[in-house]
Amino acid sequence: LTNQALNNWHAILQEAEKRVLLVRLLEVVGDEYGENPKFQAIRMQVHAQQAIPNYSNRMQMTLWQMGFGILLIGLLVIVGVYALPTFHPDREAANTPVATVTEATPQPTATGFIYGVKVLDAAGQYIADAQVIVDIQGYPPLENGTDDFGYTLIEVPSDYAAKPGHLRVIATGYEPFDQFIGIYPEQLPNEIQLTRQ
Repeated sequence: LTNQALNNWHAILQEAEKRVLLVRLLEVVGDEYGENPKFQAIRMQVHAQQAIPNYSNRMQMTLWQMGFGILLIGLLVIVGVYALPTFHPDREAANTPVATVTEATPQPTATGFIYGVKVLDAAGQYIADAQVIVDIQGYPPLENGTDDFGYTLIEVPSDYAAKPGHLRVIATGYEPFDQFIGIYPEQLPNEIQLTRQ
C-alpha cells in the first residue's frame, strides 16, 4: 500500500474511533443528564452524524485498486473472446463439419496495350523505315514502320495480348530480327539492335 492509502485508512479509523467513543460517552452521561434538553440536542446531533458517514476519504482510489480493476477487466475481455466462437476461428472450425470446397481461381483477363520499340544499328544509330511485325498464329499480323528516329508504336488488342507470338523486325541492308516471345508488355523488348548484312 502507498503512504497515501495508509494515511486514508488511518484517518478513517480515527474518525470511527472518535464516533464510537462519543456514542459510548453519551450512553454513560445519558443516565445522569438524560432529561436535559441540551443533552438531548447533542445526542440527536451525534446520532445524525453517525447515520451519514463521511465518505470523502473512502472515495480516493489507490493505484493498487486501479491496477486490480484493469486486470479484472482484461481477464473478462479474454474470457469473453474465448467464449464466443465468432472471435476464435479454431473453436468454430472444431465444431464445423469438414468439407472440401474448391473455388475457381479467376484468370486475369488480357488487356490491350501500346507497344513502343526503338530500332538501332550496331553503332547505336536510328534505323528509319524498319518494319516491326507482331505475329500470332491464327490472327492477322500487327505491323508498323519506324520513324526517322527509329521509333514505332504498335497497338496490341486484347485478343493478341498474353499469347505466345513471334516478333520480327525487317530493314533494308540489315539482317532480320526474329524472336519467339509471349505478348506481354513486360516481355517485349523496348530496343532492338540490327546488324548490317
